[in-house]
Amino acid sequence: MIAEKIAESGGGKKDKYPQLDAVQNELRKMLDGKKYFLVLDDVWNEDPLKWSRLKNMLISGAKGSKILLTTRSDVVVKVSGSVHKHKLGDLSEEEA
Repeated sequence: MIAEKIAESGGGKKDKYPQLDAVQNELRKMLDGKKYFLVLDDVWNEDPLKWSRLKNMLISGAKGSKILLTTRSDVVVKVSGSVHKHKLGDLSEEEA
């Protein structure tokens, strides 16, 4: 789960959170009042409920916190609530 990965990258212990609520609470505490830059790469989850839960966990961060999301799915862009969308063109054979 993404919340566990975020908590682990912030110094949390992998097996410390047996329940989802514990992960969410720990993540909120870790981010409370802190500025963060979170990269979510190659995202495919199109479930609006999961995006809502993730946003609720991240809301405690300081003003100026940023999330960079990369995806090839226009649905992910919509359900994630992305504010700025930058569509990249295809690479040429030489660039790839």
